[in-house]
Formats: sequence, structure tokens, C-alpha cells
Amino acid sequence: MIVADPAAGLGVVLRLHVATSGVAVGDVVQLRLLLETWAVREAAGKPDATVLADAGVLLDRMDAEPDPDRFLDLDGDFHAGLVGLAGNVLVTAVMTSVRGAVRSYVGAGATRLPDWTATARRLRAEHRRIFDAVREGRADDAEHEVRAHITGYYR
Repeated sequence: MIVADPAAGLGVVLRLHVATSGVAVGDVVQLRLLLETWAVREAAGKPDATVLADAGVLLDRMDAEPDPDRFLDLDGDFHAGLVGLAGNVLVTAVMTSVRGAVRSYVGAGATRLPDWTATARRLRAEHRRIFDAVREGRADDAEHEVRAHITGYYR
């Protein structure tokens, strides 16, 4: 099959692979760390006002969302938007491709939490710190915050 957009072709292949091979959660987390720490560093160096505004709207919607499933969907949109800010279509395609696997382990984890309200409050605060660091061009802080956010939830 010939595809005009290499990122789209890669995205399709990765989505199929992740969906059919039962990738280990630890591998998904490690890939997220690689992609998202790099992406927020890049994004902090060149913030896009439109995408940042979209991310801000997602954060506001998460603030008002009590339902864990809808919250986690917004969370996924937020993370994908941050990766997109970096401007690399292949990195964005990889992130989009593993999104289902990410959503699966994040959703499964949420069902086992003793206090979703407290966890959601913590996640919202972490998202705001990541967002502020990217918006303000603080690459080191953005990387630190997203690493702590991803590994903290995984733990």
C-alpha cells in the first residue's frame, strides 16, 4: 500500500500492532516518557498560542468533570495536544497510535483507586504545572513535571 503521508501509514501500523499484541504496560509507560518529555521540552521552546488555548480549554473542562471516564478522555486529549505542540508529525503519529493502550491502562488504574476525587484533584494540579511550564517556556520544569506526572500515576 502506498501512502502519501508517511505519518498516517506509520500510525495505522502502530495502532494495529498495539491493539493486537498486548503490549506490556511498562513498555507503554516508557514510550510515553520518551515521547512526552521530549515533546514538552520542544513545545516549551516554541509555544503555539492556538494549541495552548485549546489545552487550556481542556484543563478547564477537566476541572468541571466528575466522571472518571470523561475526565480520562480529556486527559488523553490534553497529552496528545502537548505532544502535537512539538511539531514533529512522526512523534505525534506514534503518540496517537499508542493512545488506546494508554487509555486502557489509565482507565484500569482509575477503577482501582480508593479515592478518585483526590486523585483527579492531584492530576489537575499536575496538568496545570505542566501547562504553565510549557506556556512560560520553562523546558526543564516541563520535562520534570511530565515525568513525575506519568510515573506517579503509573505507580
